[in-house]
Amino acid sequence: MVGSKTSTYVLAGAATAILILLLVLSGTIYNVPPSINQFSSPSSINTTSASHDVVVKPVETLYQVRTLGDINDTIHLYIFRSIANEIINKYGKGLINGSFYPRYYVVLYNSYKDYRAIMCQHNDLESISNLLNKISCRILSERMYVVIQHNSKAKINITLVFEKGIAVCGEKYKPLPRIDSSWIIKDGFHIAVFNYLNITRTVHVNMQTGSVVDSHGRFIGEWIFHLTNRSMYSNETLILYNVLPKTIMKIDNKTYSLANLIYVEKCGDEYIAKPIMILRNGTIVHRGGLILIEKIISPYQNIGSCPICGENIRIMNLPPFLTYRKIVPENKTLIMYDVKTNMFSRANHHKELMTIVIVGKHEHIYKTINGEIIVKHIIYGVKIRDNCYVIGINLGLINLTYSNDGSLLELEMSVTTGLLYNALPMIVDKVFCIGYNSLVDASAIEISMISR
Repeated sequence: MVGSKTSTYVLAGAATAILILLLVLSGTIYNVPPSINQFSSPSSINTTSASHDVVVKPVETLYQVRTLGDINDTIHLYIFRSIANEIINKYGKGLINGSFYPRYYVVLYNSYKDYRAIMCQHNDLESISNLLNKISCRILSERMYVVIQHNSKAKINITLVFEKGIAVCGEKYKPLPRIDSSWIIKDGFHIAVFNYLNITRTVHVNMQTGSVVDSHGRFIGEWIFHLTNRSMYSNETLILYNVLPKTIMKIDNKTYSLANLIYVEKCGDEYIAKPIMILRNGTIVHRGGLILIEKIISPYQNIGSCPICGENIRIMNLPPFLTYRKIVPENKTLIMYDVKTNMFSRANHHKELMTIVIVGKHEHIYKTINGEIIVKHIIYGVKIRDNCYVIGINLGLINLTYSNDGSLLELEMSVTTGLLYNALPMIVDKVFCIGYNSLVDASAIEISMISR
């Protein structure tokens, strides 16, 4: 009888230990999202490659998206809190128990095509808003993660994971994200309060060039999460981080959106990118990048009679293909942001879908006390397939670091007026059809790798 009890106690203790171990591995104790294989159904995550490939076990890498900094923009803060309070009061009453401190408001659409079709309609704003809500899933959450899962050499699953929040999905948004709770229907919407919510999309990456296409074969950007071997071999590269469709420039009666290219160079055992900073009289007046416009001033005159020549300005962290100030004494010409086109092209030489182009040239005449000054502007752009964009270099960048094997370790971006779409990599925006009005309650975000 004593031996029987002892065996029972031993088995119970072993079971408890196993249970605790499973909780730790699943992230329940340490508040880490569970593995995608644990959380998703077999139909939503393919653990095998195509029939002619070798079946491999998926490798997961988890990135935490963390908000940083306080908001100084009171209008931005008011808009975010108004949206959060409206969703909580309208859909969360009786569902949310305890404290809830949302930091992310992320809007996902079925497709940008549906979004644009509705926005082009000549309806009142309320009707347009109602139509958009039907094709969207609005998520309010405290934490956000990106999970990268390699199924085969070039077939990769990207999963957005939201932790602790509320989701409001329209009747036409399908399929519904996976959650650890259940959906209810209220006012024609699918509503859920969750601890974990995830949504997965599959992309295909060209490992030689870094270009990414979605499951329909559409180009959606560059693979920001790992440098290509060619980029690491050349010790420098330009990465297409995102395209900002709501930021436009009009040049020669043509309208261009802005493409944000990040310049990465090898530094010691790592590959890094730094923000471009402008100092005036020793004080930082701008941090985070610039639009690539070369300015040629001729004839260059003395400091006292040249108010547009940018004296008392110093630039930090310019890429090597840019020189802030170059004087050509032979014809008294000053070139500001002088672009060394051969070095510029070399940093972009292996990007088969990205061609550096000039999208416009303009000339202005300024009158000074010593005569006229001619100022020419050369505006650089990038052609991606059939579309041209004005180039921005390191726009919004705070910090970017890759390991010596090319893996993304940490990325920090400022969030202009709280718009999350402007701060996330293009491939994440495009593959999940993230809405332009997605917001964070912060002035910056950090995307950092978490060891699995």
